[in-house]
Amino acid sequence: MFTPTSRQWLSVLRLTPIILGSILLFACTDLGLAIAYAKQLFNAPLDESKWDYTRDRRWSTAWFLLYSGFFPFLSVTHITVDAALFFFAQLNPICTLTFSILLSLGWIIQLSFWCHCDYGPDSNTCYQFYIMGDQHSDMNSSLSGVSGGITGAKVIFGMIVLVLYIAYLTLAATAVENMRRTGHVRIDDQEEQGLEDGYSIENRHLASHSVEHLRSLGSLLRGGTGV
Repeated sequence: MFTPTSRQWLSVLRLTPIILGSILLFACTDLGLAIAYAKQLFNAPLDESKWDYTRDRRWSTAWFLLYSGFFPFLSVTHITVDAALFFFAQLNPICTLTFSILLSLGWIIQLSFWCHCDYGPDSNTCYQFYIMGDQHSDMNSSLSGVSGGITGAKVIFGMIVLVLYIAYLTLAATAVENMRRTGHVRIDDQEEQGLEDGYSIENRHLASHSVEHLRSLGSLLRGGTGV
């Protein structure tokens, strides 16, 4: 399979290990914080003035895990895959840009839910709405049995991951724009040479295979049309 690896993309790749390592570190940390938060939230005492034990049904364990850890887990999985692709020189800038945009949007949604439900649960759409307030804290948003430090750290680390994803997609967008301007993916003979020249020496053999595939495809098309 042809993977675009132009000189511009290879130069951008120098920053990729730093971004990948940073996202993986902070996402793993945030995942641990999210799991700890979900456990505390599940065991927190409920406010009987808001929760009717005879009528209301306990929210499922899956909800707590999805609410707290879905995007941290998804980010760890995504970055692990990207790191493996980078190690084997198969990291595609177009795919990188696409998934980075999706994950960035996902983190914006995740952080919006966290900030709303963790610090201002004003409706029954948030489970935190039913939890008793912490009488030993001056903050109105403090919940009994839930650590304010873990809550805050989870949100802060999530914001850091979002910033790193924005940096990651910026690198990918730069590479895609350079590829679009250089236009090294071509079809005819003259442009095929441009494809091969778009590679560094150590990746030149990959381009040669792609050129041969393009030539075979061109021969097949000419034979089918009788030209």
